[in-house]
Formats: sequence, structure tokens, C-alpha cells
Amino acid sequence: MGRPGMKNIYLLSSTRADYSIYLPLMKALLRENKLNLRVVAFGTHPEKAFGCTLNKFKEDNIEVYQTFKTYSPDDSPLGISNNVADVMSLFAGFWEQEKNQVDLLIALGDRFEMFAAVASAVPFRLPIAHLHGGETTLGAIDNIYRHAISLCATLHFTATHTASQRLKELLGEEKGIFATGALAIDSIQSVSLLSISQLREQFGIDLLTPSILFTFHPETTLSMEENVNHIKTLLEVVSETKYQVIITLPNADTYGTSIRDSIFDFCKNREAPFFLFESMGVVGYYSAMKHCAFVMGNSSSGIIEAASFGKYAINVGDRQKGRESGANVLHTPIEKTAIQARIKAISTLPALDSNNIYGDGNATSRIVSHIIDFLKVV
Repeated sequence: MGRPGMKNIYLLSSTRADYSIYLPLMKALLRENKLNLRVVAFGTHPEKAFGCTLNKFKEDNIEVYQTFKTYSPDDSPLGISNNVADVMSLFAGFWEQEKNQVDLLIALGDRFEMFAAVASAVPFRLPIAHLHGGETTLGAIDNIYRHAISLCATLHFTATHTASQRLKELLGEEKGIFATGALAIDSIQSVSLLSISQLREQFGIDLLTPSILFTFHPETTLSMEENVNHIKTLLEVVSETKYQVIITLPNADTYGTSIRDSIFDFCKNREAPFFLFESMGVVGYYSAMKHCAFVMGNSSSGIIEAASFGKYAINVGDRQKGRESGANVLHTPIEKTAIQARIKAISTLPALDSNNIYGDGNATSRIVSHIIDFLKVV
């Protein structure tokens, strides 16, 4: 419980991905003696099948105020639509109960369950802060959810100035839009990364062997069959290279189960060096990124975070189409010969510095400052 006069910040977290991004912000909010952080964890966090990432909060000494089990294994379009309705109904009751306690609600990104939790707060006229609005990912229906969350929000903390400009066009006003940079860059700088020997001890991977850090999410604007064909093509390509492959499995998305099953089937009983992880955690994942040869797949981490490690990222397909990217990102169609050519060319490319268009590592302080101004905390 917060002390009298404190402002209650409700922070919504639904997956391992937003947790790793939120981490420096959550820690900073906890240090503010006039702010009371109330974390609401839902989505895949409580699920054993997704690594029970609810435990990450406890490991980092972050108290969870409320947990909801909202995950549905049905990731068909009908299943996702029904899940959105269920999450909205569940959170409607929660906001009715908490409405007089909420001084600010924080939401990150573009997932369907995040949209549902935010949309259900709108009738209660709760002030909402949105992170990572104004971005574009044309290969995922998340693009629509992201813009919808922005339309619900009062405060907007964008990763780039271009994203801020897009938001101004979308919203028709400039008020409440701040280009703070991406929190993920702060997260990278705030954790102690593992050495190669520590990675070997903790995860059983020898990063002295050149490795690909690989994550592939479904393109939710395509059919299940197209997505399955894509992951099979990608796995076939990487299995024919000299690299060992570190795979982090996709989050819950439309057709995500089919992608996961295809990965399990392909890697089963194979001699090629494949390592599969549900979640490596913030430290494990960024440490693997630091020591790998390059990043591959269609995760936003290849575009946003990889540059901070001076790593090239082979971004395949259209899931991230439209998202701003730096010189480290190599956009590649999901065609076997095109991907093979990219992989072959990696070793011939010039070394990269760690400059990153997504920020300088000071997003947290900017966001907290804007929140304090908005809440008139003195």
C-alpha cells in the first residue's frame, strides 16, 4: 500500500519481452518516494509453457500488485478475437474496482492483450501513458493495436523523433508526445552481462563457437501455412551453415503455436548444434547477443537492441516492414538463396560501432521526469 499523498502508477506487463524493456523504468519508479508502482502481470507471465516469467519480478525484487491468467492456447484468428474480448471483460471489472486509485496507467507496445487491457480502461477516463507508439510494422496486425493504444493514451513516450512525428499526424495534435528514446537501450546498459564462460556454465552454450541468435515470430498478416513454410525455410538455411544456432521461441501470437511446433519438430534428434530456449531472461539474452556472430529472424530486438552491441541483424520477411532501422539491419526476403547470400556476406562486412538510432541510454530519466511533471508531484 502507498503512503498518503503518493501517486499510484499501474504498469501493465504481459510478456517476457515487455518485462525486459520495462525493467529499468520499474526500478526507477520504485526509487521515487512520491510514486507507488503497482505492477499488473498477465498474458504469458503465469504460464509454465512460456517459462513462467512471473518469477522474473521476484528475482528482481519487484512486487506484483495483481496477476491475471489471461492466456489462451487457441491462437487462431477466432481464438485471438475471443481472447481480446475475455481480457477486456476481466480488466473492466478490475478498473471498476481500482478506478479511484489509478493516477496513471502505463502500457508498452502493440500486443492484442495489451490493447484489450488499455481499451477497457478508456470508459473510466483513466490517464494512460504509452511507450513505443508511432512505429510501423506492416507485417503484423500488431501495427493496428499499437495505433489503437496510442489513440487511447494521454502521454506518449516514443523511441525516435520520426515516431513522434507519426504520432502527431495520427493524433492530430502535439500535446503529450515526447521523444525519449527506447527503454531497451537503458536496459542493456543497466545489467551486468555474462562472460562466455558464464554463459557456458548457466546455459550450456559455448559462444567461442560462432553462433546465430535466432528468433522468428509469425507474420500475422499471412496464413498459418505461409508462416510454417517460412520457418521451415529459415531453419533449413541455418542448419546448412557453419554456425551453431541459439533459438529463443516466439511469444503467443496468431499461429505462434504452429511456429513453435515446427521448430520443435525440426530440431528433434538433429545433429546440428541447435539450442532452444523459452526465455533466456534479460541478462542471458543480451549476453548471447553480445557474444554471437550476428542476429537473425524478425524480432524487434534485432532492429532496436542489436546495434548497441555492434551486431548485424538479418531481418527476414515483412513483420518489421516500416520500422526505422540503422545500418546494422540487413532486410532480406524469406527466400533460401537470398538468406544464404546474406549469411555468407556477414563475415566480409565492416565492423560496426555501437551507435544506435533508438537512444542513448537515458530514456528512463526522461520518462520519469515527464511522469512527475504530468502528475504534478513535488
